[in-house]
Amino acid sequence: MKNTFEQGKIKVLVYKERENDIWYATALEFNLTIDGTDKSAVFVELDQAVRDYLVSAKDIGDVSLLNQEPDPELLSMWNANIKNSSEEEKTEALSPYITAFAGLETLSFA
Repeated sequence: MKNTFEQGKIKVLVYKERENDIWYATALEFNLTIDGTDKSAVFVELDQAVRDYLVSAKDIGDVSLLNQEPDPELLSMWNANIKNSSEEEKTEALSPYITAFAGLETLSFA
């Protein structure tokens, strides 16, 4: 399903590299990433950035901005983290990243 100015969903991923303390929150279809040292803060800041992005895309009038091709590595991480737990554990062991959240968020077009 493609996002429109009336409705949509985006894949959200919150993760960090095992080797550092920087957390990343990404809206995959927007190629929008927030980083910081606090996992909860980057999630909240991403929510605000998504809202601002939606307003800008609507002002511009370009629906393609809501349906960008996600980064393949991030999409792979997202997919791996929504599968069953046995596969998820196997993927986490091989990955240089720690994932805190992978899910779908409904877009709110106010």
